[in-house]
Amino acid sequence: MKVVLLTGRVPYNLCQEQSLCEMGIEAQIFMDWGIHLPDHVEEILQLKPDIIHLQWPESLCRYKDLSDESVLKAFTECLPKLKSRGAKLFWTMHNLLPHDRSREALWRKVYQAFAAECDVCCHHSVWGREVVLRSYTFPHQRHELLRHGYVDPAATASIERSAARDRLGIPPTAHVFVSFGGLRPDKRSLELVRVFRDRDPDKDFLLFGGLSNLVYAREVIEEAKSVPNVIIREGWLSDEMVSHYVHAGDAFLYLHGENHLTSGAPHLSQTHLLPQITFDYPYAREVLGTALTPILGNRNPETALHQILDDFDPEQMRGQREVIEQSRHPWNWREIASETRIAYERALST
Repeated sequence: MKVVLLTGRVPYNLCQEQSLCEMGIEAQIFMDWGIHLPDHVEEILQLKPDIIHLQWPESLCRYKDLSDESVLKAFTECLPKLKSRGAKLFWTMHNLLPHDRSREALWRKVYQAFAAECDVCCHHSVWGREVVLRSYTFPHQRHELLRHGYVDPAATASIERSAARDRLGIPPTAHVFVSFGGLRPDKRSLELVRVFRDRDPDKDFLLFGGLSNLVYAREVIEEAKSVPNVIIREGWLSDEMVSHYVHAGDAFLYLHGENHLTSGAPHLSQTHLLPQITFDYPYAREVLGTALTPILGNRNPETALHQILDDFDPEQMRGQREVIEQSRHPWNWREIASETRIAYERALST
């Protein structure tokens, strides 16, 4: 069985590719994030795939110089061509829409084009599947539940807690909270920095690490410069820096979720066995269960978060690590690859 994965050499895709290959499937990622799919249809078909597994439509659409009509026309034409020589079209729906909603009307139409043409739509959760089916129309009506795996923690070298804090310049007795990912409005990064501006700098620390390629991100970084207990590391973090952050930390902390179909954030907790404080949204609860400390009141969460920080108990958090470790098996990449192979075989047999 030959599978072409579209697209992007991000951790999710790399884990997917490796685990499928270990299952005996000839799987390969086609190029990198940011190709314009309509320009590469023939190249993909020359690989003679049995399965073409799509991920994020926005990773396959470079539309900056194209009108909405041109983009939509290109995708409604190229998707059927990908199936024209017998390949089955899988689509894993990570989100209902891209995180960047600046051209939301266009993206809804592009996502619907994917829904109309895919032979199989894959979902990361039971709840997510229900939301998707209310949001888009799928003429072929074949759906699979294929979980979002967590990254192998062996990729992050261990470091003693005291050494990690010393290298980061953090007091040894402080409560340390970690947040990875892009500095974006939907993650309320600026609000999070402002919460810590009002905290005792000797007691509560926030470690931020993530991409900063938005104007909004520059505002977050400027705000953080005047907050002594917030450290922001811009860009993609090295394994060494990830190790410093997670081993210095007491918990992950996020102010997002209510608009997220899927999020990689709960899987960071599974990877590093570090509990999480975030909104009590269905996907995070499905993944983490009782190892999630919920921030209640999504519209004005600052007050609720201050209360959580006031009552924070590191010992209680450490007890949640066992809960995460004992419950993470279904999100193991080997298990997911096995289920994915069955889904592929099921599609190819019809």
